[in-house]
Amino acid sequence: MDHGVSILKLTSAMARHAAHAHAVTADNIARADIPGARAKAAADFQASLRGAGSPEFRARDEGGLVSIEREMLAMGEARGRHDAALAVWKSTLSMMRIAIGGPQG
Repeated sequence: MDHGVSILKLTSAMARHAAHAHAVTADNIARADIPGARAKAAADFQASLRGAGSPEFRARDEGGLVSIEREMLAMGEARGRHDAALAVWKSTLSMMRIAIGGPQG
């Protein structure tokens, strides 16, 4: 049963990382009208997991100026990662319910 719990922890971290990436992107869009505003990006999910304990999600300088088009693409990618994490979460819970013979739904 440890596998189910570890999958739930991983998918929870994936969803939190996607939310963090969305927040970083929203901040970039909010600063888009500031001349010379530099874009930030969320740290890679795998790099965030390498730390001990709970993953730390930090923004890093991307180096370029804020581009609304690039930020909109980043928002879509973050949404996709968040949806994927929730789908795995729901599937894992359903499998755990089936395994213990509980109600499905």
